[in-house]
Amino acid sequence: NDQKLTQAQRIFEDVLKNNNTDSEALKYAGITALRLKDYDKAIGYFKNLASQKSLFANPGKFYQALALLQKSTKNKAEADVLLKEVIDNNLEGKEEALKIVE
Repeated sequence: NDQKLTQAQRIFEDVLKNNNTDSEALKYAGITALRLKDYDKAIGYFKNLASQKSLFANPGKFYQALALLQKSTKNKAEADVLLKEVIDNNLEGKEEALKIVE
C-alpha cells in the first residue's frame, strides 16, 4: 500500500521460501510482480496459485490471464482461454472476466 513494491516482493519471496504453497503469499507475490512489470514472474506465481485445488476461492487463473494480457497482445488467445474458464466455472474473478471479454 505504501508503494514499496521491491521490499514487498522480497518479503513475499521469503515467505514462499519457507512455504511455497502459501496461497496468500503466492497471490501477493504475483500482484507485486505484476505491478513491477515482471510479467513472467507474476505468471509463474499465478500458475502455482491456480494449481492449488483445495482453496475455497482461487483467483489464480484470473490473475494469470491479466498478467498475460499486460505482458503482450501476443498472449491474448491464451488469456482468453483462461478468462473463459473463469467465467464457465464460476471462478474467482468472474465478474471482472466478463467485463474484459466484452
